[in-house]
Amino acid sequence: MWFGFRVPAAKSSATMVVQFTNQFEDVHFIVEARPEAPEEVLLSKRFEEACTSLDAAGLSVHPRRRYMARVYGPQDYLGEKWPDLPERLLDLIERDVGILIGSGLFDAEINGL
Repeated sequence: MWFGFRVPAAKSSATMVVQFTNQFEDVHFIVEARPEAPEEVLLSKRFEEACTSLDAAGLSVHPRRRYMARVYGPQDYLGEKWPDLPERLLDLIERDVGILIGSGLFDAEINGL
């Protein structure tokens, strides 16, 4: 399963992605941002602050700032602790998308800065 959103909507490809992948041997659920900002935005102080806040919130930040993600293993969404899988996945998506947007990661692109 894979779905993506364009943030801002004028982008040509998905900059916010939610997916299942078995790239890491087990099936993982990932909430990911892929900013398509110009180099000057990626190197800006504001973008650095956004990446720092994402790192502090437990999301992984790619060294070249090309993606930010949280990877969930099966233990994070399957089992007796979470009997309603769709509800659990929606909770994870809501939390992480809120953190990603709230960090200011896309502010420059959305506001045209």
